[in-house]
Amino acid sequence: MRRGRKPESSIDERVEKQKLIVLKDKEKMDKDIAILDDLMKKQEELRNKKLLSAITKSNKSFEEIMAFLTENTDGENEES
Repeated sequence: MRRGRKPESSIDERVEKQKLIVLKDKEKMDKDIAILDDLMKKQEELRNKKLLSAITKSNKSFEEIMAFLTENTDGENEES
């Protein structure tokens, strides 16, 4: 029996097969990324609603809330 390299056509077939696998994996990854992006947007919307609800229910004025949010760690307010 002759041993040695496989025929070139075998390599070409393997290359094409691997290209298809990679393409399929890329399409799946793109879909998964889109799902993740959508979920993260929904998560952010829920957080924003929760924050707005907490602000609405608080006894703090708009000015007090803005002063708190714009306060530096030094205790000084940032200038707008």
